[in-house]
Amino acid sequence: MAKKGYLPLAKRLSFAVAGHVLGHPEEYHAIEKVAEPAMDFAPQFPLVQPFPESLGTRPELPQMAKQTFREWYLANRANMQTFKFSREVILAAIRSNLPQQQVEHPVIPVFQRPDRPFQSEFEQHLQQAGGTAHNVGTVAEAEAELMALHPGAKVICSAVPEIAGTRRAETVRDPHELADVDVGVVRAQFGRWRKRVPSG
Repeated sequence: MAKKGYLPLAKRLSFAVAGHVLGHPEEYHAIEKVAEPAMDFAPQFPLVQPFPESLGTRPELPQMAKQTFREWYLANRANMQTFKFSREVILAAIRSNLPQQQVEHPVIPVFQRPDRPFQSEFEQHLQQAGGTAHNVGTVAEAEAELMALHPGAKVICSAVPEIAGTRRAETVRDPHELADVDVGVVRAQFGRWRKRVPSG
């Protein structure tokens, strides 16, 4: 906007002077030295925008710091203690603060194998976790069990090839498409399809 001449002349000149001063550190520090004592005597009304009387009294400009950070750093850098936060220093500090008492590693217990078959053990733990196991031998039995458990299901999203369902999980691209799913069929981490062996 300033290059195209949309700003008033006073603002364009002030921006140009500010850009020049900020780009030359020596001139910036010289003006800083002059401006600091001048602020104590300069009138404040040209330095602030017109202030409506309905909002109360006119705000005063804040007092400038007596010492800049650069001046403070130059005066105190000789007394500042430097630290090396290298990897070796950090590791050495950790080693020096390790507990003197030797602590043995925890012993991994040997879990006893159940006396009964793993399937019944798994079904018991699954029931304790809120699930239910259904022993089926064929895909047809699994589909029949599914319809018996969820007779009112209209949208069945399946991620296994054995059960087709009404919607395939691999065709879903947006998670919002699963909002109307009644039942989901996924591959379990434990268990598999197993054909029953007829007795006798």
